[in-house]
Amino acid sequence: MIPMRAGRLALAFLVVVALIAAIDIAARAIGVGTGIATSAIDASITALCFLAYPWISPAVLEAVAKTPEKSAKQASPSPAIDLRLEPELELERNFEQLTVTAQRLANEAGIRAPRLVMVDDPGHIAFGVGMPSRSTIFITKGLSNHVTASTLEGILAHEIGHISSRHTLVQAFVFAGLFAGKTLIGIPGGLAPMILLGYLAVLRQCEFAADRRAAGLVGSERAAATLLELRNLVKERVRKPSAAPDFTSWLKDGFSTHPSFARRIAAVRAG
Repeated sequence: MIPMRAGRLALAFLVVVALIAAIDIAARAIGVGTGIATSAIDASITALCFLAYPWISPAVLEAVAKTPEKSAKQASPSPAIDLRLEPELELERNFEQLTVTAQRLANEAGIRAPRLVMVDDPGHIAFGVGMPSRSTIFITKGLSNHVTASTLEGILAHEIGHISSRHTLVQAFVFAGLFAGKTLIGIPGGLAPMILLGYLAVLRQCEFAADRRAAGLVGSERAAATLLELRNLVKERVRKPSAAPDFTSWLKDGFSTHPSFARRIAAVRAG
């Protein structure tokens, strides 16, 4: 099991952003030094960097965010702490079973088994990055400790759905296209909100697509039950079936990266 702290994971994302920014600055310098149109070379090189993200992100995030094993071994636990080691041992056994489940689901999805990383954080988060040939799924301890094994399988199926559908690449294409468009032709200020809403709509459709892939891997009932348990975990407000959609709920959905659990459950059950 790869130990990881949430703070180091956040640092890993900052490293990726800094890397892209450094390449962007270098691209501008090359353009000026060679007499090539700065905007063209800047847009092309930085856009290619965005497109490379789906392949490099698993390795970069793991390398930067990984907690050094040496520091963990140096800590000499006292007898009082020894009495509390059993939950951690149980977590390791569960993690091993989770790894086997991920391998099985990946085989069924026709992709290479993803690397699983446990993040030492109380939050309820899981996400996957990478491509079918090389990917990583991050799961927080807070999530793994508060859901059933059946739900964890459904969560893995959902993240494998993202990976097998190449959703990281879809997002990279969107970012690369937006950057190139802004650099080369500019984006009128009035279009910026529409572009943002369009991007968020793409993300929500990716969630629906990953849910469908998960339903294909574990069955629609298991996929729906997973979403239901997650909805209860985050305490999403359940609207009455007869309640008509209001402006507030529409606005919340429109500016969200994920559809509401109620909509996702309904979509999975509808097939």
